[in-house]
Amino acid sequence: MSDLSIPGVNSKYTQMVDDLVEVEKTKLTNLEEELQEIKDQRGYWLNLNRQVSSVQTAAKSLYGFENPFSNKIVESSNERILTATADRDASFSDYKVIVKQTASNDRFLSGQLDEDYRVPAGTYAFQVGEEEISLRYRGGKLSDFAERLNEKGRNIIQATVVKNRSDSQVILLEAIPTGSSNRLMFKEDAESFAKDIAMIRPVRTDTRELTPTEGSVINRSDQGENFSLNSGEIELNYGAKVEIPLSSSYEVEAGSILQFSYKTTQLSPESMTVPAPNDPAVPGAPPVSLEGITIHSETADVNLPAWENPPLPERIDDFNVIALNDGTGSYNAPPIKDSNGFETMTVRLSGFVDNLSSVILKNNNTYREITIKDIQVYNPDIVADYEPVNAADTARDAIIEFNGIEVIRENNSVDDLIPGINLNLKRASDDEVDLEITPDIETAKEALIKFVYEYNNLITNILVLTSDDEEIINEKDYFTDDEREEALEALGQLRGDMTLRQMKDRLQTLVAAPYETSEGNALTLLAQMGISTNETPGGSVTASKLRGYLEINEDEVDQVLNSKIIAVKELFGMDTDGDLIIDSGVGVQVDTYLKAYNQTGGIISLKTDTLDNAIEKKDEEITDYQAYLEDYEQDLRVKYGNMESALNQLQSSSGFLDNLGNNNSNK
Repeated sequence: MSDLSIPGVNSKYTQMVDDLVEVEKTKLTNLEEELQEIKDQRGYWLNLNRQVSSVQTAAKSLYGFENPFSNKIVESSNERILTATADRDASFSDYKVIVKQTASNDRFLSGQLDEDYRVPAGTYAFQVGEEEISLRYRGGKLSDFAERLNEKGRNIIQATVVKNRSDSQVILLEAIPTGSSNRLMFKEDAESFAKDIAMIRPVRTDTRELTPTEGSVINRSDQGENFSLNSGEIELNYGAKVEIPLSSSYEVEAGSILQFSYKTTQLSPESMTVPAPNDPAVPGAPPVSLEGITIHSETADVNLPAWENPPLPERIDDFNVIALNDGTGSYNAPPIKDSNGFETMTVRLSGFVDNLSSVILKNNNTYREITIKDIQVYNPDIVADYEPVNAADTARDAIIEFNGIEVIRENNSVDDLIPGINLNLKRASDDEVDLEITPDIETAKEALIKFVYEYNNLITNILVLTSDDEEIINEKDYFTDDEREEALEALGQLRGDMTLRQMKDRLQTLVAAPYETSEGNALTLLAQMGISTNETPGGSVTASKLRGYLEINEDEVDQVLNSKIIAVKELFGMDTDGDLIIDSGVGVQVDTYLKAYNQTGGIISLKTDTLDNAIEKKDEEITDYQAYLEDYEQDLRVKYGNMESALNQLQSSSGFLDNLGNNNSNK
């Protein structure tokens, strides 16, 4: 029995089992391919859902609360002097502004200090406006003191140490808030410290009040006394010229100013006419009686020529009202302007005179009365009883002129003067700055381009999924290699789905439909503002143009945005029935229509839920079949194992019989 054998058994049974199992795995491979196909379909729908959401977002941005058509920008004729920003509530208008003075803060510089200078221990108190800080310091280096002060005085005071030379240093103390009310004040040990480092010095308080009174005003007019006094105010009529001397000459310093309040009153030509005089009264002679006869006299008859008004004076406008006299001559101060009530004017004396001995007030205006009060000369840089030795800057208010009215603010950002406008003052100038509030055309155009881009992406994806035409992909020359490969894999994968074809057709109808706007028939269609399926100038009709993509004619879009931006806003979203709900427009209709697809429980959600169920069932089917394959393989291995065991036993018995036969032969 040594030649007993079973084909395929022994060493070959393992390969036979593997081959049999591999045949059974064919169904598993098919199931896995079917599962991947379902997952791919689910991925296509999820990607489509993202694109639908992108189109919705772009559509909402064109009609919602933050739509770009309500954005405004401010164009300044001189951005070195003044810039501005506008919010959505600002009105389209033009404004004229003069920045007379920018706001600043107190910035005091110390004298030169040794590099090893140490700040003594003490309590250093500083006040800026209404805010006050106090620092208890144990003494130490100037840099350490500055660091401690900065930690303590955030948003109030700042210290900076600069090594101005290789062996010396200086410290700059700076009040953070701007405005004349936010002066930097030194208290407790801070005052002695500031004096010790030559930051401040004692000064005399020398404010001169020039109150117009009968005893202080000298008439310098050659036309008589053409002024009147009333409780510290002086009213100057045409031809008035008066001089108010100071009690002693005032020495002008770097920060010295002349400040006064004035008011102008316009006079009408009628007020300049002279009333006609009364006719002369000639008394009659008394009656005369003689021997009973009385003779009465007749009333005198005087024939006078008709009254004629003298000619009105020629109109003269002269705003040089204030002159500064230093004892050797007078110099005109900057001119005033017409006012609606009293306005305060400040004149920096340095640059005009070195010493001030008197102030001259004059009125050469034929049709304007001028009233002046509160005249004073002083140095605003003086803080309490001391002044800065080296003032890098001095706290002062911003002063601007708006529509002929002087406006004062504490800082250089003014947001409460023009509704919806925030002014940013850069520097002072006598030049008038024009501000023009215009629509933000660029932002609006970018939003329109974004909508068209997202819309076209969605249309492209629908065409790829529902068609076998590779030309759709070839037309997109902006596709990357990866995007092209993904598109080719998705080509025609949902070709039988009518939902996508309906979506495409409906979207094309919505973007081509007319909508009501305030421009009437002049703007009811996207095509009328340069957005349609055939906007390429000079282009011929091609297959790509027939697929429903939108194109933009930027020149035409720019023109319509510049001339009809309100109507463009209404074209994408408008309240047509006055219920404060936007119910018409391209953006509204596209957004509303697509909600049915990507909302919870919508069309795409139902599609993906169905596919999720199919994936779950297919996973279960694959799991069950994998279990079957494991059992099938195990059964085969057991069967062929038993066969091998039986074969081994037969071979063992065959050997035994052969050995037994050999032994009998030998005997």
